[in-house]
Amino acid sequence: MSILSKLTRNLVIASAFSMLVQGICFAYDDQPNAIRVASSTMAPPPVPMRLQGGVEVKHLRNPNYELFMAGQAYYQASVQLQYNQYKLAAESFKRAGDGYLGAVGEGRAMANARYGEAGARMLAKEDALAAKLFQESLELFQKYDPYSPYLKAALDYTTKLTPKPIAGKVKQQQPQQKLQTMVPKLDKVDRNVTLKTRLTQLEDGTKITSLKATDFFNGSNRLLPEAAALDLKEGFVHDTVYKAFLKMDCLEFSALGSNYMTANSNYKTFKAGDKTIIIGASDQFWNPVIKLQINGKEYGISMDLPGISKNSKNVLLVTDGNHILAIDPRTLDTWKLVTTFTPKSADFSWWKLTHIKKGNGNCKALGKK
Repeated sequence: MSILSKLTRNLVIASAFSMLVQGICFAYDDQPNAIRVASSTMAPPPVPMRLQGGVEVKHLRNPNYELFMAGQAYYQASVQLQYNQYKLAAESFKRAGDGYLGAVGEGRAMANARYGEAGARMLAKEDALAAKLFQESLELFQKYDPYSPYLKAALDYTTKLTPKPIAGKVKQQQPQQKLQTMVPKLDKVDRNVTLKTRLTQLEDGTKITSLKATDFFNGSNRLLPEAAALDLKEGFVHDTVYKAFLKMDCLEFSALGSNYMTANSNYKTFKAGDKTIIIGASDQFWNPVIKLQINGKEYGISMDLPGISKNSKNVLLVTDGNHILAIDPRTLDTWKLVTTFTPKSADFSWWKLTHIKKGNGNCKALGKK
């Protein structure tokens, strides 16, 4: 199966089209020379002026037009990804990145375009070039968008695709061993989510209001490209959380500060008003992103869930105010968001809980907060 699923490619298309309609792919709050203009007010292509003697003079370079054309190239790349035209997509992403560079200079837009080109090159088996582009996008993210959810992915792919000298194998740390280091680490998490836009319909035109909340967890192709606020029955949430914790082992209880008897008292869903937040997820290189308040600051969290079932498209997010979990109600698989903060950056990754139980699976002492 292709590294990039059809639904993930559709997500890229929806996102790129939305940005294209706005006339700009990404906001440039950190760039004083930013150009903000809606597509409806974009200047038309420069028309040659014909003078006497047959001399033609074109208008001066129009950065607004260059920005618009870069957005079109970005959207074209997303369409080409849908049809597995990876080399064409890579060239379109390259044009987009070059266009952003010419219109507004280096910045977040160029970083995302280079990241897209790197992903397309990787899918086209051009690993050497992909590694260089991931490295370039990584440097741009670090400089212009250090909290980008794609920064860590760019770093991971750069490391993965860069040839390494032959050396002895190092045994990887097991998730259960990693969990032991998570116990004392507590973040302050705000359950309230502010949605800047309200998702009203899916990419196929299906109205969100025409679907039951459980329709998003039944293995259908209804992936949510962004966070959506839905009416989810408390009984459904209660059963999902209880059954997910029922599968866990004692070490996981300890790391999460709850067990299956206390989880529903401690872990609650994220809310937008009185509605429950759910969001799409995948394990591909492009994923939905949700903005959450952690330790008093808003961060974009990429929903890159390793090992998520290919038949699962959306997840439920819950928190006890200190930890964040993503639960797949269809399979009851659970991931914990692991955070690493430094003065200059923040790193986020999802760890899938493996539920490795020893003996008869009973805990001598259930985890307590």
